[in-house]
Amino acid sequence: MERTELFAQLMDSLFSFSQVSGRNQNMPRTYGTDDMLYMAEVHLIRDIANYDGVTITQLASINQKSKSAMSQLIDKLLQKGLVKKEKHPDGNRQVAIYLTEKGDTINKFHARLDEQEYNKLLSKLGGYSDEDFRKFIDLLNFLNIGSEKAIRSKTRRYSL
Repeated sequence: MERTELFAQLMDSLFSFSQVSGRNQNMPRTYGTDDMLYMAEVHLIRDIANYDGVTITQLASINQKSKSAMSQLIDKLLQKGLVKKEKHPDGNRQVAIYLTEKGDTINKFHARLDEQEYNKLLSKLGGYSDEDFRKFIDLLNFLNIGSEKAIRSKTRRYSL
């Protein structure tokens, strides 16, 4: 098979994966509590746990979202009692975001679930080396950067 055809198959597979992944992300589920959460919410909970006392501005940057979009997500988590806002420990006017006990329960449940799922998948991928994974990560990062550049270029080109 020609290299170009092989690369086209890879891109088609990535496109199919993104569609399936998108459907998976849009299915709410429970993570150790009765709360129905979307994957974006659970991953935001993970980020808050990983960056204790993080601000909305920092979360927006980490997740490549606008401050407004991040504020809306945080508000949903606040309403569900999964996070709390407190005065930033630096004493500035910013607000820090922390997990509540319930949010911490969800974060720990999600971490265990990911570990179980990853181990199941890895048991079927024994033929792939760590270096193969690193190369695939590099390839995906390269494609993501190219896609981001293309999006910015098209946004500028088509804006009035």
